[in-house]
Amino acid sequence: MSLAELAHHFSLSGNQVKAVEYLHLAGTQAMARGALPQAIRDFEQTLALLRGFPSGPERDALELQTLSPLGTAYIAARGYAAPKVGPVFVRARELCERIGEPPQLFAVVWGNFAWRVVRGEMDLSMTLAREAIGLAERFEDPGIWMEALFLLGLTLFYRGDFVGALAQYEKALSHYDDRERTALWASHVGQDAGITHRCYLALALWQLGYPEQAQRVSQETLKLARAIKHPFSLAYAQHHTSWLYHQLGLPAETKAASEEGIQTAAEQGFAMFHATGTLYKAAGVLLEGRPNEALPLLTRGLEAYRATGAGLALPYYLSILGDAYIQAGRPDDARVALDEGLAIAERSDELCQKAELYRLKGELALRTGSQNGDAEDHFRRAIGTARHQLSKAWELRATTSLARFCKKQGRRDEARQMLSDAYDWFTEGFDTPDLKAAKALLDELNARAD
Repeated sequence: MSLAELAHHFSLSGNQVKAVEYLHLAGTQAMARGALPQAIRDFEQTLALLRGFPSGPERDALELQTLSPLGTAYIAARGYAAPKVGPVFVRARELCERIGEPPQLFAVVWGNFAWRVVRGEMDLSMTLAREAIGLAERFEDPGIWMEALFLLGLTLFYRGDFVGALAQYEKALSHYDDRERTALWASHVGQDAGITHRCYLALALWQLGYPEQAQRVSQETLKLARAIKHPFSLAYAQHHTSWLYHQLGLPAETKAASEEGIQTAAEQGFAMFHATGTLYKAAGVLLEGRPNEALPLLTRGLEAYRATGAGLALPYYLSILGDAYIQAGRPDDARVALDEGLAIAERSDELCQKAELYRLKGELALRTGSQNGDAEDHFRRAIGTARHQLSKAWELRATTSLARFCKKQGRRDEARQMLSDAYDWFTEGFDTPDLKAAKALLDELNARAD
């Protein structure tokens, strides 16, 4: 007899305490094997039975131990920002204030953070990240430190503080990255912090101008994600690998990683990662120079992503959409997408894609025959944003666009100097598309100067 059947048997016999116990065990086992729909049904049934229990500490404790895994299951199956996620963690927080133990309290803060950050609420996310760091300091628990540093690092990354984000990931991985402990905490929060830290470490390294190191970390992360056999963490790693390959400008690698991610998400029922996998597949097609094939995938993926309630990374996805419209010769649609991306970035304080949005605005201005000053202004704003954020990757890409523009204007010495300054900073990644494009333009500028 299965645990769910035992629970039903005890429920019919009037032993509701045993019914709740077995339902909770059934839900926990379903979570462990990745059967999310079954886990959600078991936990929801548990809560339904608890409504008939008399008020008191016992009922509160049983409800609290059910809410956290239910919230985690909702996140995995429906997306971090799904409407049902928030109320679960709000209620859990109320109970934690009365009866919660440190791990329960932290898991609830973590869940509230996840819901807020993926909805794109950066100010609230920073408040919750700081609260998480405070709990780590208060309890001096290495597992809590590992998780709390990720919440802070994630928030800093999306706000465009790549150096600050990198410091959190490096601290966590050098001091608190214990396999057994991260696996334990994955059972509380639904994802392995050894994976999540490394995913964003790779992206931060790319931003800061270390593309080869970024790729090495990403490859190590995928290897680890496959080894630990935790489906959601594997989907998480595939999502971020696709993101990194797209930023690197590698079409075949972007498509391959995204297709793996789509397969995992489809098998496991991860709605949000299925949507983002579609977006990255489209991004890979766009990198191949096929905008008209990419656009239907982009619009479908973006619609599915928004349907989960997610707002995080919309400036990024809208920049890809805007780029596709530019390449497809649809300037009005491109302008709408890029302007929306910038508006969301300013409103939410999610600034990690702001430089690229301005650069694309410059490329759009060139395509539409706007005043030359418009394009140059956008390129210079992109460079200024990148320098403020210490993003060598965005600075190089925007400087290459501006140098190309200056060359067409006959300002070759200016173009050569600015591009040389940006390019000469790099010490690795010379076979990546951005650095190869910059080098080719520099060679052309230098050849004319001789």
